[in-house]
Amino acid sequence: MISKLFINRPVVAMVIAIVTVIVGLVAMAGLPVAQFPDIVPPQIIVSTTYTGADAQTIEQSVATPLEQQMSGVDDLLYMQSTNANDGTMTLTVTFDVDTNPNIDEVNVQNRVAQAQPNLPAEVNQFGLSMRKSTGIPTLIFALYSPQQTHDSLFLANYANINAWSIKSDVKFAKAQQEFAIVQYQQTIQNAFKEVSDGLIQYQKVREIRAERELLVTKLRERSRLAHLRYEGGVDTLLNALDSDRELFDAE
Repeated sequence: MISKLFINRPVVAMVIAIVTVIVGLVAMAGLPVAQFPDIVPPQIIVSTTYTGADAQTIEQSVATPLEQQMSGVDDLLYMQSTNANDGTMTLTVTFDVDTNPNIDEVNVQNRVAQAQPNLPAEVNQFGLSMRKSTGIPTLIFALYSPQQTHDSLFLANYANINAWSIKSDVKFAKAQQEFAIVQYQQTIQNAFKEVSDGLIQYQKVREIRAERELLVTKLRERSRLAHLRYEGGVDTLLNALDSDRELFDAE
């Protein structure tokens, strides 16, 4: 009966549908935010810096002890660590969607405290920071040079000085994450490292060259004495030629 009514009177069906949509929009506008279901699992992000260490060293000395302690924490879904060659480590711990992020943060903090005795002294001195996250960025923006007058290094430094300072002026802004940028500090550190490696290599080359020159000097003196002994009838020609061959190989 109802379906036949709507078929015979399509205008009534459309009016009822429009009224239903309007009532739903009005009701949704007045619905408290707290009553919306959580659909994204909460995350606790642990980050630290191990100055001078590469990614493999950080994985073995920092990430592994933390992951061992995090294993078995209440309502844990999974965790993921990111280790970089600039000495930074980020451990993302994801919990069940029904958990309280504040309780999850306390549980992670307790596990981090248990792992700290097994961490390097430099890491404990620098400290480990923890923050809550939903795993979904609220805003992503990129900088570029329209006239190609500035390179990526300049833009990264500009963002680091100017853009990130906006976060302190924005309400509810908790943290920011830089994607694919290079800091001036890291660039300078890499430059100093390259210079230091070059100086070490140059010093090794000088030492090897000095040792070779000393060896050539000894072989020349040995060859000269062998020829003198041969001319004096004390030694054979074969020994004198062997001395010349050793000198030739060394030179």
